[in-house]
Amino acid sequence: MIVELGKSDYHLIQPLLKKDTELDSLLIQAVINGTNRGHIYVDDPAQPRTALVYVVGVIDFFIGDPHNDAFTSHLNTFIDNVYKQVNLDTCGGTWMISAVFDEKWEHVLEQAYSQRNYDTDNDLYFQLNVDKFRALNEHTPSLSNEYALTPLTKEIIEQEQNEELFEDFHDFWNSVDDFIAQGSGIAILKDGQAVSTCYTCFVNGSQHEINVITTEEEENQGFATMVSRAYIQHCLNNGIIPRWSTNETNKSSCKVAEKCGFEYVYKLKTYEFEF
Repeated sequence: MIVELGKSDYHLIQPLLKKDTELDSLLIQAVINGTNRGHIYVDDPAQPRTALVYVVGVIDFFIGDPHNDAFTSHLNTFIDNVYKQVNLDTCGGTWMISAVFDEKWEHVLEQAYSQRNYDTDNDLYFQLNVDKFRALNEHTPSLSNEYALTPLTKEIIEQEQNEELFEDFHDFWNSVDDFIAQGSGIAILKDGQAVSTCYTCFVNGSQHEINVITTEEEENQGFATMVSRAYIQHCLNNGIIPRWSTNETNKSSCKVAEKCGFEYVYKLKTYEFEF
């Protein structure tokens, strides 16, 4: 049996986080502490042994006992009858992307998903080397006069002309006001319209996960690196620890991370399929 855990009880899954990579997961903690959108499903709402943490619009994490039949034997039924609809209702999603922290869970999901047409990838996790960032940041080129670097505001986010850049914003945040209160960001504007932005997508204490995006028309001009470096500098000036993660096949994101002084730390295997 798999049931949803009440938000006031999300802390009950903390003891299931034992590995260094599990304890390091900013996204899991952001859901547990209620900063960002998510749902948690467990085998037993009073004493959970196994859990699925659904980070809305982004990814799922399986934690706890992978050999708990009370959870794993119901997984496919749960996905088809519950998770699929929740995913659609919360973000319009039609895919399930699951990350695991060890080989035991890999075997469980490969068996559970054996009748599904799934793909695998790796999520890469990076840590900022501050000295490396500072050295790289000294050589950041200046923007031409037609562009302006500015703090991200509520007005910029809500402007209809900027809809492309903030298509995923509400997957992360319950409201723009929540973001303004807990996150921060930088944007590059051209004629008053945002063409590139880097902003907080998840928060756990002083740690902020980065999301960066540039409009198709303005790609390949170095804007992602420029706006990310400006955001990272803002973080360092304000006691914030910026975090970066991306999937291994997203080569452009990996390159920007390196250009901003981030260094690879570890990876998690992911499984992805469409409903």
